[in-house]
Amino acid sequence: MTKSSITVQSENIPIPNQASNTTNPVSLSWPDAEAYEWNNWLGQVLIPTTSIWPPQNFPLSMELTNNSTVFTYSNLTGLDTSNIYIDTSPIKWAVQIRKAEIVKFRTLVEGVRVGDATVLIEDSRGDDLYTLTTDSLGWTPEISLASDFHLDMTGGGPGGINPDRYADDEGENSCSDGIDNDGDLIMDADDPDCQNGANSRELSLYYVSAYKFGKGYKKYSITMTSQVGVLSEIISLENMDPSITVNQNDGHSFKRSVNFTGTAHDGTWAGIYASDELAQWDQQGIVEEVQVKDPFTSDWIDMKYAVDDSNANGQVTYNNHPFRNWYFEYDMSDQPEGDYTFEFRAFDGVTESQISTRTIKLNTEPPTIWVDGPAAGSQIDDGIVHFEGRASDAYTGIFGSDIQRIWFEVEGPNNYYNLFDKPGSTAWSADWTVGHLPSGTYSVKVWASDSAFCINSADECTPVEMTLEIDNDNALPVVQLLTPYDLQTITASEETLLSGVARDTDGTVTKVEIVIKDPQAGFLEMPEGSHSLVTDIMPNGGWATTWDTTNLVHNYHYIIEVRSFDGFQYSEAASIEVIIDNPPNQDNNRPVFNSTAWPDSVTIFCEETGSSQNRCGSGHNIDLTEFFSDPDGDDLTYYVLDLADKLEDDYHDEVITIGSNGIANYNPITMSFYLPNMEDWSLSDVIFEVRDSAGSIVASDPLNFDVVGVSFSSQCAGLMVDGGFVAGCPAEVSQTDTLVFTGSGRPTVNVVGETSGGIRLGNTEVSDDGTWTLEIPANRLDKGDNTIVFEYGSVEQPTNAGSEITVEGGDEEGSGLFMWIGLGLLALIVLAALGAVFVFFFVEFEDEEFEDEMMAPEQEVDPYAWAKAKQQEQAPAVQQPVAQQPVVQQQTAAAPQVAGYPGWKWDAEQNKWVPDNE
Repeated sequence: MTKSSITVQSENIPIPNQASNTTNPVSLSWPDAEAYEWNNWLGQVLIPTTSIWPPQNFPLSMELTNNSTVFTYSNLTGLDTSNIYIDTSPIKWAVQIRKAEIVKFRTLVEGVRVGDATVLIEDSRGDDLYTLTTDSLGWTPEISLASDFHLDMTGGGPGGINPDRYADDEGENSCSDGIDNDGDLIMDADDPDCQNGANSRELSLYYVSAYKFGKGYKKYSITMTSQVGVLSEIISLENMDPSITVNQNDGHSFKRSVNFTGTAHDGTWAGIYASDELAQWDQQGIVEEVQVKDPFTSDWIDMKYAVDDSNANGQVTYNNHPFRNWYFEYDMSDQPEGDYTFEFRAFDGVTESQISTRTIKLNTEPPTIWVDGPAAGSQIDDGIVHFEGRASDAYTGIFGSDIQRIWFEVEGPNNYYNLFDKPGSTAWSADWTVGHLPSGTYSVKVWASDSAFCINSADECTPVEMTLEIDNDNALPVVQLLTPYDLQTITASEETLLSGVARDTDGTVTKVEIVIKDPQAGFLEMPEGSHSLVTDIMPNGGWATTWDTTNLVHNYHYIIEVRSFDGFQYSEAASIEVIIDNPPNQDNNRPVFNSTAWPDSVTIFCEETGSSQNRCGSGHNIDLTEFFSDPDGDDLTYYVLDLADKLEDDYHDEVITIGSNGIANYNPITMSFYLPNMEDWSLSDVIFEVRDSAGSIVASDPLNFDVVGVSFSSQCAGLMVDGGFVAGCPAEVSQTDTLVFTGSGRPTVNVVGETSGGIRLGNTEVSDDGTWTLEIPANRLDKGDNTIVFEYGSVEQPTNAGSEITVEGGDEEGSGLFMWIGLGLLALIVLAALGAVFVFFFVEFEDEEFEDEMMAPEQEVDPYAWAKAKQQEQAPAVQQPVAQQPVVQQQTAAAPQVAGYPGWKWDAEQNKWVPDNE
């Protein structure tokens, strides 16, 4: 062959023989001189216009080489480079031999074969070699890919000396072919791959791209080496997952029937593209289905399908694609109102998208409304209709009340019509301003709307209908007195401030009239003054004036009445009562009350059970001198205010005591003489007053005494492990743990923890908030089972489940404490025995003295002396009375006593002292 590019594969080449007059199975030639630029391409062969016309199932490479005879062979029998004859002059590039391998490809996606897929093969420089199409089983035809390149250039020596017409010498391979076979941009001898000995060379690199619209895309590279037989390459296409969007959010409301809408696309979608091809390359497929799982379907096998509303006809274009718009309708009119969950996913024929979940509100029944006011037929003459009422809806799901708005439809005189709405809830109210409307009869319809029913019209709702009489001939003005406030004590002054607000809904307030009355004189009106008439009314209705109170009687009560006038009618009068502080001594200053640290309320804890007078401790003390002072330095008298017209404070001055030092005390136990139930012992709005020597008075802010009943409780709350608290007590604890007990009780009462054997473990005091905490190290307990007992105010309390504690170790290791006690007792017994022996052998007794001792009366032994001693150890030492200097004994120095308990008795079963009334 000459001046050609030929590929031969899978053939059996006959062996040359003398009979057929052949010496080489293949002879390659280039009869002309090598074409070079310097010889003006003499002898060049220009490739004419060609057509692709390969044999059936025998794809040929699209690569052609100018001015060279190229022979490519693969999977041939009886042929290699040693018997391919190069019949040409020593021209390096005139004849090229390429040893190739048979390769075929198969395309799969998710393990499923893909037919009609396109497979593109490129060389290491990125030039196209083959464009193949897979069959129904996913296979391409077999092709030849060169794994080595050979030129006849060396012959018997290096440097291109003496070519021998065969390209099988050392170095006549891809390291000398003038091609970058491995794509690293370094050729032949410069490539490090050709510098590792005679057997090293550049390996042939090829790029493989496989693609089918709707199935996937994959590009990778392979390095071709010598193969035996056919190389089968599996290409796993990578499919891009589809995406789905649901327009409705969680909590969306549907009326009887759901209608979801949304969008879906495959791959990537950027919106609008410049061409169909760009859109197709981005999306790489189409969404074939939008699948829906309704609330009554447990598995996707029973799924439903949304409707494609895109009009794309299954094609991806620059501005459209299948399921660009979709909808799903489902009738749920036979279902109760509530929350229902739907799931959505898109399917592109290969994989599904991530699932989108929506929980919606289903409305099947309209809401109901009640109007509590105003009553039908009411007359409105103040310019405002105040509606209030209730509404209910059958929906009770996770999104809360579904009452959205309250609607009002009004018809009235002169073809008046108005439709308006206000925010709604299960309890609602709304104001309608009517001061500008003509007087007459108005019919009103009121209904509630939820998220689906009765929006803008009553529709299926049953409205409440009523008529109202609007009287706007003249609306009365209104007035308020803001300063001073009711029952305020006012220091006499020439300019006592009087201020307030006066408004008129259908006009303007022209004046405010003020009248002062004297209750001590039969409510006689006081003489008028500059304060009696106010005509300077601000735009917002505010007004103010001054009143000369210097001539009023000290500690007298006076009534201030104000009313406004709009030019037509007076408002209703507003009145307050004040007290004048105007002592005869004009240089006197009223006492001062400082409310900065004054509490709104205090809490007193009392024992819920028992009859002791100490059930509430000492009650609560307040040092009034910290809050009241007199600028003149006068002595102050403190007392509790008892208002004549208020029954609730009748006991306040009976049960609250105030000492000469100004300290007020309330002990709730004193209230038990009047009201036996503890829930009645709290006092509300207690007011303290002080009076100076001139008779001037000032009062405190109201104060509440809250009485809270408490009783002792205990529990094992947890453990302290490595400095941190761990809640909960396990069945068994380690000796390195620390038990944390908590409980409740009355503040300041002492809580003592001890073992059932009487060993003290610790104590604490109930804090001000009625709680207590006690930490007990487990190493103070015996290994094995322990019972922890608490004494509350020196009274042992019953045990509970948290009292039983097991320390790891158990009986097999022995009780640490009792073991040492046992060893100590054993040592004492041994010492006693040794002492007896010593006395027997070494001490001489006088018989008479011994007999006298035997005849002496025997002293009675108290078998419980050890327990009494324990009680004495726990109690502080009692001072012995001295006749010359009597000393009052401290309460804690006596044997422990509990309020309500007269004494103690010995309990042999419990082996301890207990209160004698148990």
